[in-house]
Amino acid sequence: MVPNIHTTPITSSFVDIIKGHRMNDMIGKGKAIVDVEPIPHEKPNLVGGITTISWNASKIQRMNILENLQLAVVGKFSYRAPDIYELRSLTPNQYGITWGCQIGYLRNRHILMIFDRIEDYIKIHWRRDDEATTWISFPDLLPTFFVKEVLFSLASVVGKPLQLALATINKTHPSCARVKVQVDLLAEKPEFVPMQLEDENTLENRVVTVKIWYDSLPAYCKKCKLQGHGEDIAGYFIQSW
Repeated sequence: MVPNIHTTPITSSFVDIIKGHRMNDMIGKGKAIVDVEPIPHEKPNLVGGITTISWNASKIQRMNILENLQLAVVGKFSYRAPDIYELRSLTPNQYGITWGCQIGYLRNRHILMIFDRIEDYIKIHWRRDDEATTWISFPDLLPTFFVKEVLFSLASVVGKPLQLALATINKTHPSCARVKVQVDLLAEKPEFVPMQLEDENTLENRVVTVKIWYDSLPAYCKKCKLQGHGEDIAGYFIQSW
């Protein structure tokens, strides 16, 4: 399972650094090639009686370019970060990444993603924050209906179906089918979906109510337009900033 990722650029001032270089030169041609002045060695200085190394903002921006971080974002998970191999396998398909993407753990609940092309960087950086991915379950659904197309059809009433759980594919947990979906956090979350079954011989129809269970979804604040907290504590976060 790959939970929803909230992304933040390494630097929001990259455009200021490459003034004079056209954005079109970056699109479709890989990473921008920018001449950057090397970072000099800094001599220690005393700050409050403590030996300190100091860097200004412009040098830090140059560091990002020298380390190929101009097309990098930090992803944060609302809960625990999943297995790194699962992330590397599923993230490109889940977010529509078409070129190379290097993914690694950064710190607790954070990952670093470095993209080869600016198209993918823009695609994930400007992804809507009112969307999230989660697993939904259809308890007590007969294994007859574990066909991918059937489950994706049922899941489409919730959001965009992405993949089936391995246990569902292998039928090792036949009492419950699970589908990963991309959902709109602002939309209603249906608790069931009616499924109509038709007998072609008798032309009789019957309706089966398929229950929908949701795994954890991140809270979404309509005031801040951010994930991670609800509107009831929005004022606290605004004051804290």
